Amino acid sequence: MKLICAIAAFLLMSGCQEETNTSVDVLGAAERMMQLVSESDRFSKVPQQCPLAVYETRSNIPSPVPECSVNPGGCLSLCATGNRDACFDAARTIEKGDIVEDTHRTFPLFMASCALGSANSCVNAGAAVKNGVWPASTPPPKAAGTAKCQFQTYNRMCEEGAAWGCYMVAQEYRRSDGFRAESEADYEANMRRACQLNPDSGACLDQFK
Repeated sequence: MKLICAIAAFLLMSGCQEETNTSVDVLGAAERMMQLVSESDRFSKVPQQCPLAVYETRSNIPSPVPECSVNPGGCLSLCATGNRDACFDAARTIEKGDIVEDTHRTFPLFMASCALGSANSCVNAGAAVKNGVWPASTPPPKAAGTAKCQFQTYNRMCEEGAAWGCYMVAQEYRRSDGFRAESEADYEANMRRACQLNPDSGACLDQFK
């Protein structure tokens, strides 16, 4: 299940950019990363918080990130030391394998990246709960699936400059059961904001450019 730079409501994490590497066994890399996550004391458990609650609660430690599909162990280790890009790339390595019911493995990685200050990862974490495919044995965290958490997470990440956050909060204004009342004006305003932030992103639809 693909959950790329952020998740379109109608297309589960349609990628904000195409990523291909024909020299890499994409499925094998995804399976290996999932195995490593399942064996990790830190990442095997699904966090129960709302993404917004963990945002920027840890200090990011920037450093070069190895190609996660080639060196999944090194990538995950770097994530564990506090590198948000490594956490994001580790989650993406799993997603690119198109493995059914992978969300319980990608969600902890996106949450780790979110805690280290990645706005896009916070959006991905929220959308993973909303749109991801979870195994029956590992249900998504309730706190992250509430209308309040969903709206506030996307809204804050939009404010932080994540175009997909703006896209997702726009969709919240079209929900009959959302945290805020339905509003076409607010929907359009947030869609325009997504285009202002990144006109080349998949979050920017042509009619709002």
